[in-house]
Amino acid sequence: MHAFKISVAIMLVIVTQSLGVIKLLNEYYWDGGWARFGLLATIPPLTLFSLFFFIVLVTSIFQLLLPVSACLKNSRFHSAIKPNPKRHRDYELPHITIQMPVYKEGLKGVIVPTMISVMAAIEYYEQQGGTASVFINDDGMQIIQHDLAEARKAYHRENGISYTARLPNCKAPKKGGFLSWFKKSDKNAGNNAEKDESEMSPQELSNKIGFLRKGKFKKASNMNYGLSFSNRVEDELVRLTQIECRQRECSEDDLTVGDDNLLYQQALANMLAEDNGRTWAEGDIRIGELILIIDCDTRVPVDSLYYGALEMHESPEIAILQHGSGVMQVVHNTFENGITYFTNVVYTAIKYGVGSGDVSPFVGHNAFLRWKAMQDIAFVDPSDGQEKWWSDAHVSEDFDISLRVQMTGSIVRLATYHNGGFKEGVSLTLYDELTHYAIASGLALTVANYIIIGLFPDKLDHLYMPSWGICLSLVVVFNGLGSVAFSMARHQLKEEVFWRAFLQSMKWLPFLVIYFGGISLNCAKALLCHAFSINIEWASTAKEPEPSEFFIGLDKMTESFKYTWIICIVLSVMMIYFAVGAPWGYTITPGPHSTAVVAIVPLAIQVYSAFFLPLTLVLN
Repeated sequence: MHAFKISVAIMLVIVTQSLGVIKLLNEYYWDGGWARFGLLATIPPLTLFSLFFFIVLVTSIFQLLLPVSACLKNSRFHSAIKPNPKRHRDYELPHITIQMPVYKEGLKGVIVPTMISVMAAIEYYEQQGGTASVFINDDGMQIIQHDLAEARKAYHRENGISYTARLPNCKAPKKGGFLSWFKKSDKNAGNNAEKDESEMSPQELSNKIGFLRKGKFKKASNMNYGLSFSNRVEDELVRLTQIECRQRECSEDDLTVGDDNLLYQQALANMLAEDNGRTWAEGDIRIGELILIIDCDTRVPVDSLYYGALEMHESPEIAILQHGSGVMQVVHNTFENGITYFTNVVYTAIKYGVGSGDVSPFVGHNAFLRWKAMQDIAFVDPSDGQEKWWSDAHVSEDFDISLRVQMTGSIVRLATYHNGGFKEGVSLTLYDELTHYAIASGLALTVANYIIIGLFPDKLDHLYMPSWGICLSLVVVFNGLGSVAFSMARHQLKEEVFWRAFLQSMKWLPFLVIYFGGISLNCAKALLCHAFSINIEWASTAKEPEPSEFFIGLDKMTESFKYTWIICIVLSVMMIYFAVGAPWGYTITPGPHSTAVVAIVPLAIQVYSAFFLPLTLVLN
């Protein structure tokens, strides 16, 4: 069914683009002007933009008129029903490694509650005959205060949690100004240079060796570092085991569990000594047959490891088993409630799409990965000569690894039979989202539309003029038809009664309009940095509420959005000037025979949304 929907959408795209070409030909036959054919260059980008619109249109019609029973059954890319344990009574469950990247999140408020949930799942899995371990890639341990780092180590040690931690990013020394030669030289600089590496702090050691954490997001390079160190320990363990067997004149099967543990501890100690303090690690960091990757603010179902292992055994072609997720709310303010609704809608849309035959996405957490499949797609990065599994050169390392495993013939499957039992945290504040979305071009294009249509309406080719109709079509399809159709889909998927689902969509519609309309200006920073090759990095989102009150929030809001408000005021003054103060012939004023409304309304909506976004969403 999915292939048929996409085919219909593509046909509609071809028809609409062909109508534009026909209009150009008719105009050419009228006046013989060739210049207008330059507009044919807009067809490829318009095809890409309009394809999504027509997919939504066709999907909405299908959701309204056809049943969704296929989404409640198992298929190649979707598991809606749990595996039957009775079919696998003699199956020896594999070892599962729960891998969790961590940054500076709080131990008590974030990490411990997640570990309580994970430990319950491990206990249930062990009762069924399996084994599991936790492997934390801690990117904050060598950055946070010493007492906080020691608290993390103690907690991990007491609960049998293994971890690796790497050095912080090196910091280049600040260059002095033209008066810097007047200043006294830093006597400690020479002492730091003469320090032994074992006596240096993590930051001093990083500065000395020039250690860099690669990537826009640091998650990929963090996990690569942990997996690479684990492999080094495994290789050292193999070497020590072979030496031990030669000395004893025995085979590896003759070694006891105690022997294996002693050899492993020696291998780990050797690798730590080789790194000379650059790596911190403790516990059993060996990787099992399966990896469950989670975020540090996650809750997992108690039986998730068991059913995940059974499904990966039933379907050896699966490289990644992505689980649908619910939302774990923390503060229950307006912004978090709105993002919670939006996240739930996204996962329902994914469930419907994959259940209809689409390929499952991989979102980077709450997913089982087959370690053998990951080893098959490992590569050596030519920039540093390191073996890697996750790409630290892409903003979306999840999408990259998903493509690479599918290119080898494996598949990514979506499992929804836990019904939101996997829970993930969402952004608690608007500030986390200011550079996270690729919708930054909205305001810039709207300003261009305002100038072109407002000042040069008579010089535009008629091919350009339907932009207002396109705007209205988007409003009707996405906010009108889409809301009704998606409410019907949620009803058929047994998530909500139709009218309750529809009322929820209407309730959060103003929030989403202001949110996506207003965030465009702030996101423009990300596009400009990319266009001019300016390095920009994304930090992790807030996982726990910060102490605040009205005036503190107002101060932070003013600091974060002051340039947004300045731009909005400048654009508002510009619109007022063109409406009432510009010379005759250069006014953009609504009238009986004017196209000014077409130019003014989109920009006014953008300016309004950008201006009031912080006021409505930050001050809860």
